[in-house]
Amino acid sequence: TLPGAVLLHDGQFTGRKVKLPVQINRQPDEPVDLILEAFYRMLLAETRHPIYQQGKWRLFDVGAAYLTNSTYRHLLAYGWQDGEELRVIVVNNTPTASRGLAHFRGWDNDVFRYNNWRLVDLLSDVRTEQNGANMIDNGLYIELGAYQAHLFRFEKC
Repeated sequence: TLPGAVLLHDGQFTGRKVKLPVQINRQPDEPVDLILEAFYRMLLAETRHPIYQQGKWRLFDVGAAYLTNSTYRHLLAYGWQDGEELRVIVVNNTPTASRGLAHFRGWDNDVFRYNNWRLVDLLSDVRTEQNGANMIDNGLYIELGAYQAHLFRFEKC
């Protein structure tokens, strides 16, 4: 979901664990991870959406969810916008559960601010409704476990 070339590794879709140099022409038998394969197929289908090729990419600030919280530093948030099409991706790439507020500065426009939104997490199918002005003014609360991510598709309510 980042701008640039899509790089896929041999065996990545099926869950291969053994990484071989390109000079070796044989691989050990490894079981296919059907759950991982289904995840990658869903993710690749999503990244074929025109927003990832034609939209504008933006990195967002993530702040503390509360005063004594420093785990927000583990969260990376960015988004894509193409007209009224919106996607937000938040990643926790650490072994620590993390909480924070994603601030959508730069999306403070009429399309975003003056609408209510249903956020559909394409990775878990969890849905939540949020007010655009509230997300601009206060941020979107994010709570992710170790190595988890959200990929939100925004739908007008």
